[in-house]
Amino acid sequence: MKSYLRFLGRNKLYTAIEVVGLSIAIAFAIPMLCYNNSVRLTSKGHENYENIYSVCYNEMQGSSTKFGDFLKERIPEIEKVTTPVLQKQEILDDDSRKTDFVDKDFFYFFPCKFIEGDENFLDISGAVAVSADYAKVLASDGPVLGRQINGICGVYNVAAIFDDYGSGILHKADMLASNEIMKNFAYSEAPLQQQAMTLFSVRDDSEMNSVEDKFRKCAVEYWGPRGESYRNETWYRLVRYDDITTDRSNIFGLPHNAALRWILGVICFLLFIIPLINYINLSVALTTKRAREMAMRRLNGADRSGVIMKYCAESLIFTTFCFLFGLLLTKITVPALNSFIQATNGAGTALAVSWTFSDMMLFIALILVTSLICGIIPAVLVSRFTPLDVTKGDLRYYSKKRLSKVFICFQSFISVIVISLSLVMEVNYGKLVNIDYHCNVDDVFYLNAGIIAPGKPEELREELMKHPEIISSGMIGHHRGLPVIGSARPYMKDQMLSFFYTHLLCDENAFDILEFEVKEQFDKDRITGLWLTSEAEITIAENPEFLQWLTDKEYIRHSDPAGRIETYPAQFLESSNGPAASFLFVSPVSEIDFDQHLLIKTIPDHNAARKVIAEVYSKVYQKPVTDIMNFASESKYIREIHNEQLAPLYSTIKLMRLVLILIIALTMMGMTGMSVYYASERRHEISIRKVFGATTDSETFRNVLTYIRMTLISDILAIPAIYILLDLMKQTPYANTLNTSWWVYIAAISASIVIALASVLWQTLRAARTNPAETLKKE
Repeated sequence: MKSYLRFLGRNKLYTAIEVVGLSIAIAFAIPMLCYNNSVRLTSKGHENYENIYSVCYNEMQGSSTKFGDFLKERIPEIEKVTTPVLQKQEILDDDSRKTDFVDKDFFYFFPCKFIEGDENFLDISGAVAVSADYAKVLASDGPVLGRQINGICGVYNVAAIFDDYGSGILHKADMLASNEIMKNFAYSEAPLQQQAMTLFSVRDDSEMNSVEDKFRKCAVEYWGPRGESYRNETWYRLVRYDDITTDRSNIFGLPHNAALRWILGVICFLLFIIPLINYINLSVALTTKRAREMAMRRLNGADRSGVIMKYCAESLIFTTFCFLFGLLLTKITVPALNSFIQATNGAGTALAVSWTFSDMMLFIALILVTSLICGIIPAVLVSRFTPLDVTKGDLRYYSKKRLSKVFICFQSFISVIVISLSLVMEVNYGKLVNIDYHCNVDDVFYLNAGIIAPGKPEELREELMKHPEIISSGMIGHHRGLPVIGSARPYMKDQMLSFFYTHLLCDENAFDILEFEVKEQFDKDRITGLWLTSEAEITIAENPEFLQWLTDKEYIRHSDPAGRIETYPAQFLESSNGPAASFLFVSPVSEIDFDQHLLIKTIPDHNAARKVIAEVYSKVYQKPVTDIMNFASESKYIREIHNEQLAPLYSTIKLMRLVLILIIALTMMGMTGMSVYYASERRHEISIRKVFGATTDSETFRNVLTYIRMTLISDILAIPAIYILLDLMKQTPYANTLNTSWWVYIAAISASIVIALASVLWQTLRAARTNPAETLKKE
C-alpha cells in the first residue's frame, strides 16, 4: 500500500484528475440512488401491490363516491374496494388543515398506525381521527381525545390519533372522517367532482385484460349519461399500485414523474461515465510506470491473480476515498438537482441523502462495482506480462501501439451530443421568450376572480376605470383561451376523439385591448361574432358540423362570421402537430353571463397599477389583500404568466448548462491527462524525428492531429444520435419553435474540436519543443 501511495504522490496531476472527476460523479449518483430507492420502496410498499389498481379517467386518477360500490357489484373478480375523498379542506377557520374521508377498507390499501384508538372510530357517528402532528397542536388546549372540532360538514369528535398512512403515496391529512358523510351529500357523481379516488384489489387468479374491459364498460354505463367524453371507453384505464406515484395521472399524492427520473438518471449516468473513463484510461496508461514494481512482485512469488487482487484492492481504497469526498460535494449537487425538480414540478419530493439500510447497501454496491470496473482493466493488462516481458520492454510497446483510443472517442461522443442539445434548447428558449403573439399583450393584466356573485365583475370594472392607472378593461368568459392562458379542449365525434381546439369568449373591450392582427373584417361596423384563425377555417372545412356543435354546447349566441385574424398562441406551448384551431367569439358584455374574468390594460408602471387593482378588488369583494402579487384565483400580467409557463424549460436549460460545463470540464481533464502521458511517452520518438529533420511545428501538428482525428471520428458517429434525440425533443411541449437545421451539427463539432485543442495543444507543444540531445542522453 505504501508503494501505491508513493506512486500516487509522484503522479499528482493524474491523481487529482481521477479524484476530482470520480468524486463529482459520485456526488450526483448518491442523491439519485437515494431518490430512486425511496420511490421503489414507496411504490412497492404493499405486499399485494400487483393486485391493486386505481381508477383513471381522462389522464387523472379521478372517480366519484359511489363508483367503487358500483364496480364491486358488477365485477366478481374484485375482492376489496375503497373510494376515499381526498384533498378536502373541511376544518373551519383553519385552511391549512386537510380532512380525508375514508372507509375501513381504506386501511387495507394504505395501512395506518394508530397511537390512540383504531379504525373502528369510523363506526361512531361524527367521530374523526387526527394526525399525531395535529394532535400536538390540539394538546396545547387540553386533552385531544373527545375534543370537538368544527368542520364544514358539522361538528366532529376526536376518537382516535393516527401516526401515518399511505406509505408515502398520498398527501398526508390532518383528519380522517367517515366516507359515508360524503356519500350522503347530493354532489354530482361525475369523475373528479369531489376529488374522489377509487381503488380495488382483485383475486390472484384474475385475468386483468378481462377485468379492465369490464371496468371500462361499467365506467361508460355509470358516467356515460353525463356527457359525450364519458362515453368514450378509451378515456378510462387502470393504474397498478406500484405505478400510482410515477403515473402521469397522479393528482392525489406526491408525483414522481417517470420522465423526470429518466432525465435525471441520464444526467447522472453521463456525469458518472466520463470520470470513470478518465480513471480507467489513466490507470491503463500508468501501468507502464508500475511495470517494474509488478515484475518484482512476480519474481518474489506473486501469481497473476495476486497482482489482479492488489490492483482491485487499491482501486477499492481509492474509490472509497472518492465516495467520502463525493458525500461532501452533495451539499452542492443536491440543491442544484432540487431546484430543477421544483421548477419543473415533476416530483413532489426533494432529493436528499439518506442512510437507511437499503441505501447503505446501494452505497456499498456503488463502491464495489466502481472499484471493480476501475481496477480490473489495468490489472488484467499488467498481469498478462511476465517479468521478462517487462524487462524487454514489451509492455511499453504494447501500451504505445495497442492502448485503446475508444475511451477518448467516447468522451468526445458524449460531449458533442450534450453541446448540440444545449445549443438547441438555448435557441428554442430565446424564440419562446420573444414569441410573436399576433396581438398586443403588453401591460395587459389578467384577473381570474373564480366563481363570483353576478354583477360583481362589472362593478369591479367600473371601479377600476375611475383610476388613471387603468386605461381600459374588458370581460372574457371562463374558457380561458386567452394567449398563454388555457389548454386545448377535445372535440368528440361518435364518442371518439377527433381533434383538440381552443376558443375564447370576450366582449368588445377585451377584443380592442388585445388588438388582434385582423386579416379581414366582413363588416366594418361590427366586431361581434366569430373570428377565425387559418387553422380554425381548415377545421370547419373538414368538419362542417363542428361549428354548430360548438355553439350549441357552449351556449354562444353570437356565432355569425365577423372576420379572420392571424393565428395567435391560444395554447402557448403547442404540441408537435402545430397550433390548435382557435375560435374567438366576441359578444356584448351582457351576454357573458358565466364565470366572467377581466382583462385590464394598465399604464407601464405595473407596481402602481397592481396596487390599484388589488385595492379595488378588496373593496368590491370585501376580501382583504395581503399580497398584491397574489390574490383572487389568478392575478398576473400575461407576460408574467408567459414566464411562469417557461419556468420548467428555463430550469431544464440551467441544468443542461451545468451538465454541459461539468462534462466539458471532465472531458478536458481526461484529455489533458492523456496528452501529458502521451507527450512524455513520445519524447523519445519526437527527438529521433527531429534528428532526421522534423521541426517543432511539424511534430506539434502531427501529434495534435492524432487527437483531432479521434474527435472527428466521435463527432461523425454522434450525428445520428443527435438527430434521433432532437427528433424526440420535437415531441415535447416546447417543440413549436424547435430548430434542427445543419448549423447545430457544425457548431457542436466546432466546439468539440476547440475543446480537444484546448486540452492537448500545450502539452503537445511542450513535447515537440524537446531538445533531442537531452532526451537521447536520458535514454
